[in-house]
Amino acid sequence: MRIVLDGPIHRESATDRDGATLIEGLPVGTYQLALTLPGFIDVRVNIDVGANSTASHQFHLRLAPYVTRDSIKPVRETVTTGCRAGDPPRNLAELVKQVDAVAHVRVLAQRGEDRLPPQANRSVLITRNTVEILAVFKAHRRWPAVGKRGEVLQQGGDLDRGDYIEVSRQICLDPLFVGREYVLFLERSEWLGGWGVFFDGEGALLIDGPRVDPLGGGEFAQRWRSEAVADLFAALAKLRPEHTSTRIS
Repeated sequence: MRIVLDGPIHRESATDRDGATLIEGLPVGTYQLALTLPGFIDVRVNIDVGANSTASHQFHLRLAPYVTRDSIKPVRETVTTGCRAGDPPRNLAELVKQVDAVAHVRVLAQRGEDRLPPQANRSVLITRNTVEILAVFKAHRRWPAVGKRGEVLQQGGDLDRGDYIEVSRQICLDPLFVGREYVLFLERSEWLGGWGVFFDGEGALLIDGPRVDPLGGGEFAQRWRSEAVADLFAALAKLRPEHTSTRIS
């Protein structure tokens, strides 16, 4: 979930795997807090921050109705809370070493579909993200070249079942946004049947203008939060054996 605070200063953050976040060092004053999550109604409240104190708040999100041209369909929503077991890589070098490919992409389109994973007894809802490849920082023979299009798969998504809309969310990685750019650390996933984001949200960095906005909450994500995109690209380029990257603008 994305959190924006506006008041004496402006701050942005994202929740961790448990849906919590801690924002420190706020000047005393009144702030407007905005909390957004795709598929849910936005929350906006005013909070007061006092001197030498901690303000704690809990929020309950409500599903947004799914509106079509002719009607409002009911939504049936499920949330998967299980995340990948183990500890994610702590730094950029470890992360690049463990993944199959690293790319800067723009999400062009999405569609939800059912998939029956190997050895599973029931299908799951996944999202196919069609992406444009803007840069490749770690190549793989099965990952498309710069300027081509590829697919990145995610667990969860939205699917029109006729009488209702099924909405499935994976708490560790929110759906990517169409039209936005990301640096994705990718792995070949037999379970998904294609390319998936490595270690849930830890392997996804939103390119938010000139700054990096990691979707994860681990040590690596905290290191790069709000850092310059140019610094991230330079660090990734240095980790390639030939110390170069391929890009289009």
